[in-house]
Amino acid sequence: HNDQKVDEDGYVTHLITQHAVTFIEQNHAHPFCLYVPHEAPHYPYQGPNDSADRTVGGKFPNHGSRSDKKEAYREMVVEMDRGIGEILAALRRHGLDRNTFIFFCSDNGATRLGSNGSLRGHKGSVWEGGHRVPAIAWWPDRIKAGVSSTPAMTMDLMPTLLTLAGIEATPEDNAFDGIDLSAHWLTRQLLEPRTLFWGTDKAQAVRRGNWKLVKSQPAGSQLFRLDTDLAESQDLSPQHPERAATLQRALENWSKEVNAASLGR
Repeated sequence: HNDQKVDEDGYVTHLITQHAVTFIEQNHAHPFCLYVPHEAPHYPYQGPNDSADRTVGGKFPNHGSRSDKKEAYREMVVEMDRGIGEILAALRRHGLDRNTFIFFCSDNGATRLGSNGSLRGHKGSVWEGGHRVPAIAWWPDRIKAGVSSTPAMTMDLMPTLLTLAGIEATPEDNAFDGIDLSAHWLTRQLLEPRTLFWGTDKAQAVRRGNWKLVKSQPAGSQLFRLDTDLAESQDLSPQHPERAATLQRALENWSKEVNAASLGR
């Protein structure tokens, strides 16, 4: 609690939800910002009725002791969903639901225990299944119902939340990597086209419009067109060598920029 370790009995997903609801109950009379980072469905995979895994003097089984981990994964997602419902119910109790901006998203796609539908790959990969996730921006009195397929990133949240809160931020030394999405939601203003990048220690990817280049070993560089091949199943680099080369250069320049920044150059 704050900077002190405190023992709390209970299932961690339930505890996080309870703290969020308590915060709303204590702060509903004035504007607030509440960040709720549910851990579910991260490993160890344990449902709400499981005993906690503990080890002393040995290696902790980081994925948990459940043999039916896929079912445990499902149980964890269900409890997270219920918790979000409790938070929304708390807002409704105080008449705040229509004038409170709520944003829900995940930081990555499902693991192999979950489902990413027809998308290729899972969490930890640069394929669409690794990072293409649904997001919900909910503000009934300000945002009209609708669906957008325009790509956005979690790095966009910081500048967006500052704008919605009426805070002007002009970082001189460290410009935001993300962009302000508020006009896109509030007035349906189209976002300016931009190039997006992903990278792990084993693979990298770059996307510009509907075109995406994936560089990995041992496959090398592959080019895909996401509007006609969302499953990333057909390499189009032989048919579009110039486009592939352009995206390859963009990826190389991004890698150099990131590496230089990490070294403080």
